[in-house]
Amino acid sequence: MATRREQLLELVVERFISHKRPVPSLDLADPLGVSSATIRNDLAALEEMGLLRQPHTSAGRVPTREGWRAYASKYIPPKPLPEASLEHLEMAIGSVDGEQRFKMAMMLASSLSGYAAVMTLAPKEARIETILLSTLEGGRILAVLLLEGGMAREIVLDVGFRPERDVLERLETALREPPLESQAIPAKLQRLEQQASPAVASLAQSLRQRWGEMTAPSLSYSSGASPVLAEPESHDVGFLRGVLDLLERPNSPDNLSPGLFVRVDDPDGISSITVAFKSNLGRASVSILGPTRMRYPKAISVAQAVANVLG
Repeated sequence: MATRREQLLELVVERFISHKRPVPSLDLADPLGVSSATIRNDLAALEEMGLLRQPHTSAGRVPTREGWRAYASKYIPPKPLPEASLEHLEMAIGSVDGEQRFKMAMMLASSLSGYAAVMTLAPKEARIETILLSTLEGGRILAVLLLEGGMAREIVLDVGFRPERDVLERLETALREPPLESQAIPAKLQRLEQQASPAVASLAQSLRQRWGEMTAPSLSYSSGASPVLAEPESHDVGFLRGVLDLLERPNSPDNLSPGLFVRVDDPDGISSITVAFKSNLGRASVSILGPTRMRYPKAISVAQAVANVLG
């Protein structure tokens, strides 16, 4: 594609991002310093290439899916963030540990990009530091699994009765006996069901039945639904449902090779920028989610920078 036509495509995309409406040819001649006839010819050529389209005969042009992809691909590899932004990112993420680190990273990814951000982590088999049990209201028990590296898993068990503290302590003590390995815990719980007092046995059974949830294959952290709700596209129920679904149920990083991936308008007017990487805790990915009319250069740079700091 000719350089001028590349510039013209970029100009149409950026005007459409800013103004949220088709871009008329009259707005394009002066910035490129060419005649209106030349602009019309180039626009027609870009339409033939499948990069632009006219929603209506008398309307201006808007990018097609392929046009968006061509525009976004120009920013791979991404430009580094400004030094001040990068220093702030590194200091803020480095100031917290464990899961708070990932939550902080997603808050910053959202605020810097202006879109929603989600991270998934498929952790390595982490050593269990300890298991804590505490009583909640209504016959429920909070079970917390503390892992090395500051990670934690928790579930709420509905056991139907309020056990005494010594009952919880007996179960905690039994589970803390070596080996503290995830795959060994269900067998320990099954033995307790058969040998312990009725109260301890009942708790052990409830925990064994839910143990798989404590060792889920992946974790996710997200932030920034509000910026997405502020976009005009949020009036489309399909778009809104799609973004919320991706925030709540993101893809596992096990399905991705390390690298940067840009998906445009897929599906329901949603674009995503994902950087998959390896960390000392396991395989992970950081994604920025927004409308097809996304500010790709900034979003791509933010996703890469956050992944670099976490990795």
